[in-house]
Order: sequence, then C-alpha cells, then structure tokens
Amino acid sequence: MPHHAARDFFEPDGSVVPWSELIEIIQPVYPASGRGRPPIGIKRMLRLYFIQQWSGFPDEGTEDALYDIPILCRFAGIDLTHERVPDAATLLTFRHLLEEHKLAAVMLERIHALLEAKGL
Repeated sequence: MPHHAARDFFEPDGSVVPWSELIEIIQPVYPASGRGRPPIGIKRMLRLYFIQQWSGFPDEGTEDALYDIPILCRFAGIDLTHERVPDAATLLTFRHLLEEHKLAAVMLERIHALLEAKGL
C-alpha cells in the first residue's frame, strides 16, 4: 500500500472505509444501553476493531497500543487527556458480537468492494 494510502486509511475522516454503511450493519444488534456505563459508540468500536484486525494485537495488546501509539488514538477518536481507552473486555465483547451475528464477513465484503472500486 503506498504511503499516502496508508495515511488516508488511518485518518479519522478518511474515505477509505465506508463507516456509515458499517454502522448500519451493526446498529440492529448493538446494545442501546448497558449495565452501568453507557455503551461506547459503534463508530469508535468499529475503529478499535479494525485497529485490532490490522495489527494482529490481542485485546490487551490493542488497549496498550492505544496508549503508546498516538495515531491509533487519533484514528479511534480518543483524546487521552479527557477519556480512557476501552478496556480489553469491552474489545472482546464487541468482537464476539460481530462474530455471533457473522457481521465481520459482511463488513469485509463491503470494504473490499469499495477498495476495488477506488483502485486500492
């Protein structure tokens, strides 16, 4: 992937990933409220999921990387001066939600089609 494409991929408002389409796919199965804390927004959780998938980090490794690698926090929309990184259990729960409803394959299909259309 050329350098500019990688940069665009990790820009928070980049157009490489069809965020609104992916959110629509997940919205019907995403919890509207949780026990205790309110759920984290789908877009943020999606970005965290992609960071994990692209990097190959385990849940704990993804959590640690967000504290250590500023571009990942920026991509996820996390401002460490005002908020915490979602913990490993939250990442695991989201990943299991996607797996349970077989949404990862649907999302991957949409992204591949978009990348192919853009010649990436």
